[in-house]
Amino acid sequence: MISNKTVYDLSIATNDYINGLTSRMSIQKKIKWLLHGKTIKTVFSDLNQYLNCINGQPKSEAVLLVVMSLLCRDLECINEIAQYIKQYNMTNYLFGGLKRLLCGKSDKFSLKIDWGDERYENKYAFISSLNFYDCCRHLTILIQAAKIVRLIDQSKYELLVIKDNSNLLVLSMVGWINNATPSEKLIRGLLLSENEIKQNVGLYFISNKVIIATDKVYDFKSSSNTPNDKDYKTLKSELSIAIESFIKNIKICDNKTQASLLFNYLLVNNQKEYIASLYYILLENALRSEFIFQIRNSRKIKSIKELAYITEIISQNAVIDEKNDMISEEKLFMAVTDVFIERLEDRITFDYNEQIVENICSNLPVKCIRKLKVYLIKKRKELMCEEIDRLVRFKIYLKDSGFGEIIDKTLTIVLNTI
Repeated sequence: MISNKTVYDLSIATNDYINGLTSRMSIQKKIKWLLHGKTIKTVFSDLNQYLNCINGQPKSEAVLLVVMSLLCRDLECINEIAQYIKQYNMTNYLFGGLKRLLCGKSDKFSLKIDWGDERYENKYAFISSLNFYDCCRHLTILIQAAKIVRLIDQSKYELLVIKDNSNLLVLSMVGWINNATPSEKLIRGLLLSENEIKQNVGLYFISNKVIIATDKVYDFKSSSNTPNDKDYKTLKSELSIAIESFIKNIKICDNKTQASLLFNYLLVNNQKEYIASLYYILLENALRSEFIFQIRNSRKIKSIKELAYITEIISQNAVIDEKNDMISEEKLFMAVTDVFIERLEDRITFDYNEQIVENICSNLPVKCIRKLKVYLIKKRKELMCEEIDRLVRFKIYLKDSGFGEIIDKTLTIVLNTI
């Protein structure tokens, strides 16, 4: 029989496991002992009798703990567990237990995970680089418990995904470990979420078709086939359809979120030859100020190559505003200039490359070049990297000399641009 003590002991054992405090082998031995080696059928029969003796919230916790314990014992028994959950009408209890654990704020019964995403201003880049299995192998039992809910009731599962404060379920849908296909309703809910990770997982889902279609076009062009080939035209048509669907989906977001997600996507997937229509959205009247904010304030631009890419987008994709006048690019270019200066000021010189700096400067208008020139001349005078500095203040000289070379190279490029 299952008793209060059994449930308590199972909670201690599973809690230790999901928090990485014990090994899989140890937890399996512990649970085998706590459940007396009983079959799944017998465990659920005992659990059903136990539930008839208690009331309220403890029922949900008991069902979740027993399910996680059985999954600890054998991850492959998910379908059999789902069968008995349905047979004994325990779906709502399992859903309630997961909801309390993943979506609640209780200190005693909640899950908190440090994903390390605070290191990424661009959450789409974080999602794209996440090695989910290495981070969460000990949480597989929770993901599988939620999968049981999905097998029985997809809508309940998707509600858990949206409400999950830990982001475990939504990120598991990106990793191979879950293989859940999101509904249109879930994708919409993720895009409209106030949670940045969830928004960017929504972006991940709507961008998949664009990425796949783009890769097909690139692969075709890299082969011996010619762009006039009928198959090439078909691939380009598929890409256009994918981009149209992407734009339709992202347009449900407010301007701030649209700009943030588009900026994230373009920085990670910079195939500029085929996704120009996405640039137009950022450059149109409605999003222009948010685009400027993304350039200047988001700190998402991490390399000089990315800065050059954004400069090219502005330079090569001018659009017409609502009054049919060419939009002013000055504020956009000034934001690029400010970011370049800011990174130099912080002595974060990216992966400095003279050719890329020349490309950036060649696209900047005269006003921006002059601002850059004034900054560089002023900064050069402040640095202590002359011969006299080497003799009297050597430590400062060492610190400034390398940076001085960057300033000198950049100033030469700027003066040649004017």
